[in-house]
Amino acid sequence: MSSFRYRPSKPAAVLSAVVGVGMLVFGISTFHDEGGSAVGFLVFWCAVVAGIVGLNLWSAFAKNGALGTYEEKPRT
Repeated sequence: MSSFRYRPSKPAAVLSAVVGVGMLVFGISTFHDEGGSAVGFLVFWCAVVAGIVGLNLWSAFAKNGALGTYEEKPRT
């Protein structure tokens, strides 16, 4: 059984991180004045986008920054 790791190209990962930062700025600027449940959504939005940005930057610059592994199953 063979397996290999995959990750996006460095430009694609950096572009995704830049887009993620833009989404973070959009979320904070749009929802910061809202009250009630919008604050909970803002916290959730920021946490998810920060995770996306972090994962893409890790994938772009870490030596072993693979996002997944493909495994070839033996045929029976």
